Amino acid sequence: NKDAYSIQTSINRVWHIFQHWDNYNLPNTIKNNKKLFGAYLAGIIDGDGTVKIKNNKDRVIPQYVVKIASDCPLQEIKFLIEKYLNCSVYFEYDSNKKGNGVNTCFYLSKKNIDSVKHIVYPYIVLPHKKERLEKYFRVISEPARIRTGI
Repeated sequence: NKDAYSIQTSINRVWHIFQHWDNYNLPNTIKNNKKLFGAYLAGIIDGDGTVKIKNNKDRVIPQYVVKIASDCPLQEIKFLIEKYLNCSVYFEYDSNKKGNGVNTCFYLSKKNIDSVKHIVYPYIVLPHKKERLEKYFRVISEPARIRTGI
């Protein structure tokens, strides 16, 4: 007596991109294309990532950090983030009862805001992550006098 629905998708047209992937080993088409990498990174952030406000009470502009969870350090992703987003990337190691995890992390800043805005943000799908990024864009673009109360 219940209705059932099925959703199906096909990747036949882009299969040549996915067929050789092995746990984040990216094909050259993504490694060598800034926009494709941005879309790929947005997918990772939507799936395994978080966009958090770092709790620094001494800062006028709050720091935002993007963390991507994995079971191992994402070295290739780190290299490409540093290359295309012009920022440093670091790893946070977390050991808990369920196993070991590694977060691949980078901060949003004035240095990388334009790259994030143009190559990653357009492809973010999850509303709460998109809203966090929009909030950061607004905060970073406000004139300094508004932030400092002058």
